Amino acid sequence: MQTSETQYLDHSAEQVLGLFTTRDYFVQKYERLGATDIRVLDCQDDGDHFTITVFQKVPQNTPLPGFLKKLVGPRIGITQTDRWQRSTRQGQLDVVLQAAPVKVGVALALAEADNGSRLDLTYDIHAPVPLIGGRIEKFLAGDVIARTNTDLDETRKMLAEGL
Repeated sequence: MQTSETQYLDHSAEQVLGLFTTRDYFVQKYERLGATDIRVLDCQDDGDHFTITVFQKVPQNTPLPGFLKKLVGPRIGITQTDRWQRSTRQGQLDVVLQAAPVKVGVALALAEADNGSRLDLTYDIHAPVPLIGGRIEKFLAGDVIARTNTDLDETRKMLAEGL
C-alpha cells in the first residue's frame, strides 16, 4: 500500500538535513519519545551519504486487532535504517517490525520552502500475509503516519532548541 504526505519545518533544508545526518539526533529523539533498549547497530558517513540503523522498543499506542496484539505485545521492537544523500537531499527510511510480518519504506525528499523547508514522504507499507495483508497494511498506514508526525514534532522541538 502506498500513501504520501508533505510536512513543513521552520528551519532551512540545510539545518534539517544537518540534524537528520547526526547520530546523536536519533538517540536523543528516541529517548525523548519514550523508546527503550535503543541501540545504534550501524552508522556510516562518507560526507555525502549518511546511513544509520537503530533498534528500539516503542510503546504500543494504537489499539490493535487481537491477532496482531498477540504478535507484537505492549512494546514493539523496531529496526529502522535511515539513509540520506546530502547532495540531492534525498533519503530513504526502512522499518522492520520485530515479531510482525510488516515492512515499511519511506522515500524522503527535502527542499527549501517559504520560511523553512518541505519534507515530502512517500510511504510503502507491505504486509505479506495471505488473505489479511491488505487489512493489516491499511490499519498500519494510519499508525505509521501518526508516529511519523509525532517524530517530526519532536524534531521541530529539537531544531528550535538548537540541537
